[in-house]
Amino acid sequence: MFRQIAALAFSGVLAVTSLAPTQTRAADADDIAKLVLGALVIYGISEGIRDNRTPSQPQVVTKKPTRTPHYKFPDTARSVLPHRPEVRYLPRYCFLTHQVSHRETRQVLGNQCLQRNYRAYAHLPQQCYRRFHTVKGPRVGWAPRCLRRAGYTW
Repeated sequence: MFRQIAALAFSGVLAVTSLAPTQTRAADADDIAKLVLGALVIYGISEGIRDNRTPSQPQVVTKKPTRTPHYKFPDTARSVLPHRPEVRYLPRYCFLTHQVSHRETRQVLGNQCLQRNYRAYAHLPQQCYRRFHTVKGPRVGWAPRCLRRAGYTW
């Protein structure tokens, strides 16, 4: 704030000091050049003050924390240990409950929810994809038990 006031006062002083009491005469090319040069100097000073303000802070990009598997093999011992599939986490909020009949419900992981929120959607096992009928019409989803057997969890 102080710098802006100082810049305004300085430009005002420059403008007023150039107005010395002289005889009135028509402006010639030399006077116009001085006026334009003075305006450029004032503009340059104001830009210098504006650039001299606090430097812009770099934007800090924060990533969403990702869940890590419960176990992690050290790189050196990987060939010695028996093969264990990597645990893959599906978003828990993608669970949907559909009314299949008057008394029966079915829980599935929603297809559109997984498409939007699970990065490796294309790698889900196709044998777990289910089409079924509900009281509101045909629906699709992913069978939780099948996905659990394929190494997924939530």
